[in-house]
Amino acid sequence: MLLNNGQFNAKQVLSEKVINDMFTPRTILWLGNSMRKAEANFHLYGLGWFMYDYQGQKIIYHDGGMPGYIARTMLIPKENLGLVILTNEMNSLPQALSLQIIDLFLDNDNVDWAADYLERVNRYKEQDSARKNEKVENQITGTNHSLDPVGYTGKYNDNSYGEAEIKIVDEALVLNLPTKGFESEMEHWHYDTFKVE
Repeated sequence: MLLNNGQFNAKQVLSEKVINDMFTPRTILWLGNSMRKAEANFHLYGLGWFMYDYQGQKIIYHDGGMPGYIARTMLIPKENLGLVILTNEMNSLPQALSLQIIDLFLDNDNVDWAADYLERVNRYKEQDSARKNEKVENQITGTNHSLDPVGYTGKYNDNSYGEAEIKIVDEALVLNLPTKGFESEMEHWHYDTFKVE
């Protein structure tokens, strides 16, 4: 439908004007590291869609995600090619995989995207480790939380992340994020800050 001017099974689902409006550049964006590596000449934003050039092709894409999943949609209108990558991990796999697939389709092997993104992941892990070490160094020991444990219990709601519940299990505070399938004991860190893993 997005590559067919809004038509699906010979029915006009979205008007051609809406499709054109979505894919019309509105904002010029910075060329990031992966864009430079791809030798892109432009990086633009339309209405919910990003655009850049790669190997002589206009690439249109949209990323989205929340903790626990990432989705990436890429379109190459000139080739009538669209791809969607869905993952339950919070990492760079969708970006690397989408570029690798496009390279296979375009018969291009200039960049090993898997190796490029692996290098980035390793660099991120080092930075993340340094951040965690800094938090440990800045922990203020010998403090207490301001409420009795029962004072933290209850249900909390956030429009983006959904419901969270804090309860007491075996005399310990436990955080549960039912929509994410996440549960962790809350370890007192300092003052009213708790650590979950």
